[in-house]
Amino acid sequence: MYFLLIEAAGMRQIARIHRERYDQLFEDLRTPLENAGFEFVSGAGDLLLFAESDGIKVQPDAIAFLGRRVLQVLHGRSEDLLDFSVV
Repeated sequence: MYFLLIEAAGMRQIARIHRERYDQLFEDLRTPLENAGFEFVSGAGDLLLFAESDGIKVQPDAIAFLGRRVLQVLHGRSEDLLDFSVV
């Protein structure tokens, strides 16, 4: 089973100051992951955790593609974020 942990410093602050920007960022991250068989597990502060959905077997090359896609989304929001990483 695969997990993707997204740490985006500044995300919690965006949620408080510009809720609509946070909602759009979350949607931009969630959509490709859910389309690839991941589901949102939890979020706290600047962390978002996604896990492979039950019954779905994600291939390693798909994980690499998703990681790059998530990084593209985060790079596109770099004016709002202090730093970010995907594990």
